[in-house]
Amino acid sequence: MKKIYLLLFFVFVAFQVKAQETCDTAIDLGSMTSPMDGTTVGATDDNLISCFNSGLDNTNLAPDLYYSILVPAGSTITIGQTVNDFDSTVVAFYGDCTNRTQIICFDDSDYTQVVWANDTGSDQTFYWIQDGYSATSSGTFTLAWSVIACTNATAEFHVISDCANGEQFMIGVDVTSLGSATSVTVGDDQGSASQSLSATGTVQFGPFPNNTPVIVTISNDQDSNCILTSPVLNQTACPPVNDDAAGAILLTLDLGTACGPNQITGISNDGTTGSDSEIDPSCTDYNPSVGNGDLWYYIVAPASTITTNISNIQGDIFSVSTALYSGTPGNLTEVGTCSNAGTKTYTGLTVGDTYYLRAWDYNNDGIGTWSLCGYYLDCENSAATYSVVSDCANAPQFFVSVDVTSLGSASSVTVTDDQGSAPQTISAAGQVQFGPFQNNTPVVITIANDQNPACTITSGTLNQLECPPLNDNFADAIPLSCGVTVTGSTAQATIDEASAPVGFGVTGTSRNVWYSYTGSGSPETIDLVLCASSYDTAALVYTGTSGNLSVVAGNDDGGDACPTANTRSYVTFTSDGVSTYYIDLRGYTDFSNGAYSMDVICGAVNPPAVANQVCTTALDVPTDGTVVDSDNSYGDISPIQPTCDTFGSIQDVWFSFVAPSDSVTCTMTNGTMTSLNFAVYSGDCSALVPMGFCYQNQATESVADLAGDLTPGNTYYVQVWSNVIEQGTFSLRVENTNLSVDNPVFSGFSYHPNPVNDMLNLTAEGMSSIAVYNLLGQQVIAKAVSSNTAQVDMSALASGSYIVKVTAQDQVKTVKVIKN
Repeated sequence: MKKIYLLLFFVFVAFQVKAQETCDTAIDLGSMTSPMDGTTVGATDDNLISCFNSGLDNTNLAPDLYYSILVPAGSTITIGQTVNDFDSTVVAFYGDCTNRTQIICFDDSDYTQVVWANDTGSDQTFYWIQDGYSATSSGTFTLAWSVIACTNATAEFHVISDCANGEQFMIGVDVTSLGSATSVTVGDDQGSASQSLSATGTVQFGPFPNNTPVIVTISNDQDSNCILTSPVLNQTACPPVNDDAAGAILLTLDLGTACGPNQITGISNDGTTGSDSEIDPSCTDYNPSVGNGDLWYYIVAPASTITTNISNIQGDIFSVSTALYSGTPGNLTEVGTCSNAGTKTYTGLTVGDTYYLRAWDYNNDGIGTWSLCGYYLDCENSAATYSVVSDCANAPQFFVSVDVTSLGSASSVTVTDDQGSAPQTISAAGQVQFGPFQNNTPVVITIANDQNPACTITSGTLNQLECPPLNDNFADAIPLSCGVTVTGSTAQATIDEASAPVGFGVTGTSRNVWYSYTGSGSPETIDLVLCASSYDTAALVYTGTSGNLSVVAGNDDGGDACPTANTRSYVTFTSDGVSTYYIDLRGYTDFSNGAYSMDVICGAVNPPAVANQVCTTALDVPTDGTVVDSDNSYGDISPIQPTCDTFGSIQDVWFSFVAPSDSVTCTMTNGTMTSLNFAVYSGDCSALVPMGFCYQNQATESVADLAGDLTPGNTYYVQVWSNVIEQGTFSLRVENTNLSVDNPVFSGFSYHPNPVNDMLNLTAEGMSSIAVYNLLGQQVIAKAVSSNTAQVDMSALASGSYIVKVTAQDQVKTVKVIKN
């Protein structure tokens, strides 16, 4: 008997989950007892939108449950979770499933209590969607609710500082609606005398000593069920004097490059409020509240460039945001960058002008202390660029070149290094050089203002770990010959010919080395194989001269051509026998570099297996399901990458078809091609538009169903490709799947039934033959006729789709028939 009870329990729970999965089957809370336990485990996702803490709508994938309850006109529902064991989200609305008026949509806190007063003038069905934060968010919860036959008053509660009279505050209550009451009684929990209102208005309680938590209640005098309760209202401390811009405190800046004696320490944001009379800062983390607002300081700019610094942050805060303003209180304009950076530099200030610095706890969610300072220089720094100059022609060494582009406010500067070289002094912009230094010597340069040593700048670390490769530059390209394997490293290479065009899946710039190949006198196919390299390589092949190069071949990822390292490159190009080709060997990005190995393989030139090598020579294919055999062997390699194969080698062939209807399928079947890839485009060859049908690494048959994406009469293009290793034969079949396409040249054409069990009846004037094909393009029935009506026996055919071709009056009509 116990087993039967347990089974019935699980059946009931499973039924309850299923019963409330959709809006139409929402469970009626009016028939349930509050509080009620529930679970979203095992439910499906029917609510597709929820709100995260930002308040914005978000696509929702979590399992959810629907509840509903009738809220009569003039009544109020209070509802919320009291406990749960998962991260939930909630949507509440009234109306019906197709005509929703949203009340609230929220994420945190999960235990938010929702109060809704039905003041619509009619009874309304209230809906509660119990949802999850993410696709994996589900679990158990407890839901509690009540409906009372009255509507609460509404009010705004304000903490009013009374610090002019002592360490105290008042509470202001602005009753904006009596709800369903004709009078209400307002009271607090501190023993103050209650106050009655029979119309909207404002009452005040207090004063209360600072740090006294106060709760105010507004009771409906006619129905004790309707009581509005305020949140906790408090002023923990009196606002500081610089709580607003008008009370800003002077921040005196220190001369130098660090905080000095004018640093202000122990700054507390306790008791601060928002500055409502000033524009909000551009930072999105400014969310002031009573007791956690902002602080103000003013700065008289001693220089056009100043620096502020926040440090020594303690308490329940982690960072402090600041914003700087010009203007006067009540008419401020933000300057510089608003952020929570600890150290910030402001430039372009007017010397002698007053600026206002606003500071607040990031996101206004904590109370703590910090220190604030500012500093400046009474001189202008010099400016310079630094470069490492290789001297590997003489030894494994380098120089450091310093190009002083400005002396700043100095009349002369002294340039030194940290390696003991003799100082060099210059009195005008110009270049100086230090060295030579042995490879792997970190060098730091200092440029000091001779008239004011406070204005001194230092470089970053300058170094040459190793000598660059001999073929680091285009001009030093190393000649290649057939059958060789070359090795080296791009780790210490530099970027040369950065403006040269790219393509074939290779993008951007990265450090590179150069090789060249000059034709042998006869056309050849050249393979550059980098499969044995140690990093993610890329390679391009150019013709032309320095600064005027044309890219003719390239590859980023060789894919299956490099079976043990798919991100290594495999480049194939055709040498005309006389030209010189330049090979740019690089990395996928500049961060990808290292040891490489490149095999140079030469072979005979094989002409492409088919002529339709580019879009403009695309082979037009019929849409009647005819199988078209093709082969991409020895084809041209496209410099343009399809959307689903952005790094591979694109050895492609092209096809086109004119859409007979908006329902066409495109079927690809591998022959000897080991990895078939294809994409479908609209537009024309000068401006192809990817249609979202792009398929990669297909090992067998693959179908693109274009139904609904075509415009009858328009031309569409199909690109089929592989890399050189995967090349081979394949078949293409384009089929009109519209079951009722009319051909106006057929008079009175009809066919039935469709689907068919055995006999297919056809009618057309002057029919001469009927042929039936399966979807492999194989003819399975052929029948000659000489009348206007005919029957075709399809009973022996297997179930599936078939193409029926009817010839009449020297015209062919194609229809698709389903065999049961």
